Amino acid sequence: SSGINAEYGQIRSKISQISKKLVTFTDGNSKEFDAIICCTGYDTNLSFLDKTCGLSIKSGVIVYPLYHYLINAAYPSMALFDRAYTITPFIFNEYQACYFSKILQSEVQLP
Repeated sequence: SSGINAEYGQIRSKISQISKKLVTFTDGNSKEFDAIICCTGYDTNLSFLDKTCGLSIKSGVIVYPLYHYLINAAYPSMALFDRAYTITPFIFNEYQACYFSKILQSEVQLP
């Protein structure tokens, strides 16, 4: 067992609106969520981000400036997971999430 509630990880229809925790889908259904994970595949496309976040793409795949290939250097409360391409991502993503969580909880200080 993965230890993940069966409700998590379900693919849903496209999002039409988000209001605080309430997400409304294009099929008319709505549901409250604590977090949204956007799985965009392997193509690097940050068009959904406002340019003021300060991130750029080099050579079509390298996102910068990211501290430890994870944290937005300009806005350290923002992270992009799975940006290191030379490793097996699954356990690495879990470590990234734990590290980022400790940063958000002020248990780890950034330089």
